[in-house]
Amino acid sequence: MRIETWIENWQKNEGKKMFADMGMTDDSTVIDFGCGVGNYAIAAAEDAGTVYAVDTSSSALRVLDGKHIANIRTVQSNGGIRMPFAKDESVDFVLIFDLIHQLRDQEAFVREAYRVLKKGGTLAVLPFHMSMREKNLLAEEIRKEGFPNVTMMNDAGLHFEMYAYSGRLEKGDIYCFRKKEA
Repeated sequence: MRIETWIENWQKNEGKKMFADMGMTDDSTVIDFGCGVGNYAIAAAEDAGTVYAVDTSSSALRVLDGKHIANIRTVQSNGGIRMPFAKDESVDFVLIFDLIHQLRDQEAFVREAYRVLKKGGTLAVLPFHMSMREKNLLAEEIRKEGFPNVTMMNDAGLHFEMYAYSGRLEKGDIYCFRKKEA
């Protein structure tokens, strides 16, 4: 089976179920920060109302736009962590999958996610390329920024980039941090 076919099947089945298990509904607003060609954005769009797919790569966003998925809005980022297209407390989910390790200021990103997330909203982090110590420190910082509750989705995340380059399927834990309600 071709990789593209495999990914499409994953998006419509396992990916859709993963996001439903996360609590996504057809009225959810989602930001997929660092979406690349949109592997997760497409899966989220199966459950969500609106998905903002954010990336610095215009070519990756063109690939995603070419899929013509009505509830995905692509947003080209200038490489910063700001999300000016999102109003305060207007988003249900912020996804940062396989990217947080590259951010120069992770705390600033978490504060920006806090700003855009509704009370009770979810910051979902899939941290590849980080040691367990780095993941634990990151989790502690995120909790301090107003996300006291975290649930773990064990081996729910896929490292699409690794699979595309090596043919090896690497799975990872998704940390779902819930913004405090009050």
